[in-house]
Amino acid sequence: MVDYLYKVILKRKKRSVIEGISLILLFIFCSLSRCKEKNLHSITVTGRRVLPDIPSVSGMEFVNGNFFIISDNTPWLYQLNDRYEILDTIQIAPTGNLKGNIFEKQAKPDFEGMALVAVEGKKELFIFGSGSKSPERNLLVCVAIENNNMVRAYCLDTFYQKILSDTKLKREALNIEGIAVKDKYLYLFNRGNNAIWEYELEDFLAYLEGKKTWTEPHVYSILLPKYKNIQAGFSGATAISGEPKIIFTASVENTANWMDDGEVLGSYIGIVDLTQLKDQYQPICIPILKEDKMLKIKAESVCILPEKEQRALCLVMATDSDGGASEIIKARLNF
Repeated sequence: MVDYLYKVILKRKKRSVIEGISLILLFIFCSLSRCKEKNLHSITVTGRRVLPDIPSVSGMEFVNGNFFIISDNTPWLYQLNDRYEILDTIQIAPTGNLKGNIFEKQAKPDFEGMALVAVEGKKELFIFGSGSKSPERNLLVCVAIENNNMVRAYCLDTFYQKILSDTKLKREALNIEGIAVKDKYLYLFNRGNNAIWEYELEDFLAYLEGKKTWTEPHVYSILLPKYKNIQAGFSGATAISGEPKIIFTASVENTANWMDDGEVLGSYIGIVDLTQLKDQYQPICIPILKEDKMLKIKAESVCILPEKEQRALCLVMATDSDGGASEIIKARLNF
């Protein structure tokens, strides 16, 4: 192609040498740009392993070299080392309604979102019930991982009821699946209508302690993709350190509503740029593929490992097995 362009330059004497060189440089630049775009916003699965002892993983954080994992149908917070071996289990809900090691569906607290929060300079894990069923799923549990894993709990009945009345949502459309804290803000990712609710973190903490009657969120409706004509829905979230961005997972499940399980069709990794966040925002969404086909996993959570490369992140995701063994998936995200 370059030889061809060079011949064109020689034949067209009216065209200056500078113009010809510019044309060649433009061709090279476009070729490089196309190569670069192929790797822009891509995700590569680098490892998979079964996590047999934790059913229905729904949230995950990586803190001080350990993984902290919640399940939507057990009353424990699990602490694992970097080899995914369980080091400790911390009780975060009553165990009276357990059947074996798990809750029956109607009785489960449905812990679906977890985020690391600094409270008075100390790291705590905030674990939210989905709110999709009252009162069983209206619990917020805070675990002070730098203070002997001390647990305190809050009932969010009033909080969730206020959300329903303010947004005109029906109870079945309230299904908080992802939590992220970035700078001074708390973000709740609602699967039922693919909305993000942004709260001032200080105001939310004051509300929990009864020092503030209510804190108004900014509400953003988010446009997520469809796969096989089925809408993807939020399933997990985590903030990117050092950048105004949040990574989220969104899964595609063939179900008539957000409470009943259905055939899992696949999942996406998405990126929210908080500097661009607005109503009807359309984030970048990248399908998780295997051999160029949608990988049939229900990615329910995502965390970021500290080994960061330039314009790439090392992600760890966990799947909700809906009764079977959960799975850990490692991936590299170029963005």
